[in-house]
Amino acid sequence: MAGLSLVGLRLPEVRKGDDLARLIFEAAREEGGLRDLDVLAVASKVVSKAKGYLASLDSVRPGDEARRIASRLGMDPRWVQLVLDNSDEVLGVLPVRELFEGGVLRLENVAYDLEAARRALDRFPYLFITRRSGMLWTDSGIDSSNVPGGLYAVPPPDPDREAEELSRSVSALCGCRVAVVLCDTEVSIGGASTDRAIGSYGIRPVDRGFGKPDRFGVPKYGGVDHLANEVCAASALVARQTSESIPVVVVRGLSYEWYEGGLRGFSLGYEGALRALRLIVERSYEVLGDRALRALGLG
Repeated sequence: MAGLSLVGLRLPEVRKGDDLARLIFEAAREEGGLRDLDVLAVASKVVSKAKGYLASLDSVRPGDEARRIASRLGMDPRWVQLVLDNSDEVLGVLPVRELFEGGVLRLENVAYDLEAARRALDRFPYLFITRRSGMLWTDSGIDSSNVPGGLYAVPPPDPDREAEELSRSVSALCGCRVAVVLCDTEVSIGGASTDRAIGSYGIRPVDRGFGKPDRFGVPKYGGVDHLANEVCAASALVARQTSESIPVVVVRGLSYEWYEGGLRGFSLGYEGALRALRLIVERSYEVLGDRALRALGLG
């Protein structure tokens, strides 16, 4: 039978200056060690901790724009400024609390503790939709969960470079090729969240299956699996998001093409997504006329 194994690695609390590669290597050794072509799914937050990509609201001085936005949204202007400082562009806001209060989403379906969840929504009633490093994010990926001392973790500015550095360091320690995918949790369609890749090295992130013959010899229309995203999503089943303390998952048995490069160039990115959206709207209107606009709630 074909199959994969997912082994979670528990690490001690990672602090600035820690040798993350060695921590991973030693944790893996306790689980039997690493093997050639294993893939490490690594939470980007532990990279941020080790590299010191952290921020405190106490050191943030909000400007006029941040104060204006915060006043309209009922949020801490220091938080708004932190998002602005770490965004190439703010594209919009996602009214999370309104979606729950309006019945579009049901808080009782997702809340561990209903009152605690409501307090969290009071603190962050909106998420900012931003563009950062060519990718779309909510709140630019800034996160306070599982970060001590009231600090906020900021995603690495160059995730591909961090993935390469980590891959090379771990591979040198174990004497075998180990790919790395940096993962981050994002809001997905439907209001839930999913883990996605923000950087990688060693694994060709997108499969080359378009046009490959299927079992009946017919060229496949599709077959373009985003392996890096799938690695993150699968690993999230083990890592989870709260108090599990499993920031790294070893993925073993995955068939992939070794690739001396990263994720950049394989993701649609903001500019590509915008071009695709414009093309969809243009062609839909050409074919369907006003019906296309009504379907989008614009007609």
